[in-house]
Amino acid sequence: MKNHTLAEKRLPYPIILLDWGNTVMRDDPAITTPMVEWERIEVIEGIAEVLAYLHSSGRRIVLATSASISDERQIHGALARGGLDIYFSGIYCFKNTNLPKGEAFYHHILNDLNIPAADALMVSRRMSRSRICWGCLLYGSIQDRMSWIRVIYILLFTRCRNYGNSLRRWI
Repeated sequence: MKNHTLAEKRLPYPIILLDWGNTVMRDDPAITTPMVEWERIEVIEGIAEVLAYLHSSGRRIVLATSASISDERQIHGALARGGLDIYFSGIYCFKNTNLPKGEAFYHHILNDLNIPAADALMVSRRMSRSRICWGCLLYGSIQDRMSWIRVIYILLFTRCRNYGNSLRRWI
């Protein structure tokens, strides 16, 4: 049997899109200034381990947020304050796309990255805004959709020590 390197094997979902607020960093809707300027920022427990795992697996990690207060530079600054900026190869937000989260927003990202929808996986803490991903990002079987839901569930409800092992099962 031939051993395959990571580069030779096709990764399921080689592009991971992550929401920002309450998925990567704690959001406070009562604060109306860009997060980079907040006195205290908070990284979601366990997300650094998730990002390190995804990065080490060879996946490209992109932030896809509906945040409208912060621009790309400010979001990058907030990520840097939390030590997470090194994991992200791109940031898409309202201020650099002029699009609210929805089908046009995701199509813009896919076109900009020049990737097919089947190569992308959206991970968010909120199903309501990201449900559109089922139609525009994950064309395919119910199983594809269930895998996406499981990843969301893992990010929301699994404790830090289980993140990496849980993601390895589904991605």
